[in-house]
Amino acid sequence: MAALPEKDEWSPEIYQIETSDPVLGGSDGIDNLQAKQLSNRTRWLRDQLQKIAAGVISVGKATQLTTARTLRIKGAATGSATFDGSADAEINLALAVDPLPITGGTLRGNLYLDPGWSVAVTPGNSESWAAGVHVADPDGTVFASLGFWGNHKTMRSAYLGLGPTAWATGNGVRVTPEAVRVTGPMIATLDAASSVPFSTLSGLPRTLPEYGVNFVPFALLRDLPATLSEHGISAATQADAETGTDNVKPMTALRVSQAINKLVRQASESVSGLMKLANQDQTNAGADDSVAITPKKLRFGFQALFGRNGFIVFPRWLGGLTLQWGVTPTYLINTIGTLTTRITFPIQFPTGAFNVFVVHEGTTSALSSAALANGFDESGFVVSLENTRNDQSVAGRWIAIGS
Repeated sequence: MAALPEKDEWSPEIYQIETSDPVLGGSDGIDNLQAKQLSNRTRWLRDQLQKIAAGVISVGKATQLTTARTLRIKGAATGSATFDGSADAEINLALAVDPLPITGGTLRGNLYLDPGWSVAVTPGNSESWAAGVHVADPDGTVFASLGFWGNHKTMRSAYLGLGPTAWATGNGVRVTPEAVRVTGPMIATLDAASSVPFSTLSGLPRTLPEYGVNFVPFALLRDLPATLSEHGISAATQADAETGTDNVKPMTALRVSQAINKLVRQASESVSGLMKLANQDQTNAGADDSVAITPKKLRFGFQALFGRNGFIVFPRWLGGLTLQWGVTPTYLINTIGTLTTRITFPIQFPTGAFNVFVVHEGTTSALSSAALANGFDESGFVVSLENTRNDQSVAGRWIAIGS
């Protein structure tokens, strides 16, 4: 004798054995179905209780801890508070001793301004002041600076430069109310082996002593190349544009237009070009040979249901031909006689049914039953069934064609 198989699942309902149910044992027999459903529920409940006992899952919602816990914070700031879950806990933080020198001193480590804070420089009322970030020796010798320079509350410059007095002298960039001043040679690197100083570029002014200044306004630069040809750059020709293989020469607006015009033509089997997409009416008609059909339009109208009862609706461009099939319910069980009933199609034919064919499903005696279609419309058909034996039943297999 074998034991019924059990599962860890909660059966949603318990089956009621009907008077018409056959007597059938075994693991899948209907007489054992109720016992299996109840044993599954019992096994599921046992699993849940074991998980509760093991602490895997919790029961209900706790509002307060039996034993309060202490929350502690350590590091640059310290503090603690007792928390049992019944109310909010507040922690008063105490900063570590001298975590950041705010009146002078040495800060070791990175300084992060998070999120998005700023360092404010207060100029005060000094005759001359410079504030910023310096790169310096321990003895105070400055090598480079990034900062601001002013007199009293008037800004003179924002600077980035090299040297002990980068706010005023040395190679660097200084932004003043009058201009942006760059001190030192400007070098345009051509490749890894050579470079050309900016001041030696042909056609550019080098000094303007007549202006009495040591900087050159950009508006005063002269003899700058204005076209591609003056830069020594060759533009693409029409042949280059239409061929579309050159990957070096720049394209003008005219050449872009010529390249597009070369491609904007009706495509065919022998000529590349553009082709419009067919609409659904053109696809269904199947007559236009100058448009392209997309997969979506090819599939339009297609439907299918595969099973004992089912159907196939062919795409609209194939005329929407529809095939439906199925099996009638079993009738005249152990009863001699005839019966006429209506069978409904799985779907209604949009236009109508062309024909319906019915044959009996078959018995141990080929002449003991019969099935015949008497009439049909777009939604179903009438079938006549006959059973000539009192120990068998009758059913029909059918197929319908329409659109």
